[in-house]
Amino acid sequence: MKTKTYFKSEKWLNSQTSSSTGSIVCYDGVFEGTEGSCYCTFVEIADCHNKVRLHRSHVDTNEEFLEKVNSLITILSLFKNHLANESPNRINSDNND
Repeated sequence: MKTKTYFKSEKWLNSQTSSSTGSIVCYDGVFEGTEGSCYCTFVEIADCHNKVRLHRSHVDTNEEFLEKVNSLITILSLFKNHLANESPNRINSDNND
């Protein structure tokens, strides 16, 4: 099986000294097998107990998947702003970007 990777980014979300694990992986590529090409595009977020993968389904267009990614970014930004500025359990951090 042949693989062509257009984009791959992986990031650990916890420090190396943490006993917890967390990561994000973004991938866009093509796998070529005996039954033809299979496009593989996803965003995966994991911690030590759970994993969620949002993938571009075969019925999604590129534009539809991009809308999903933009929605994720919007909601995560809103949540970050809430945690930094409004939550009674406000996170005190200099890195609120």
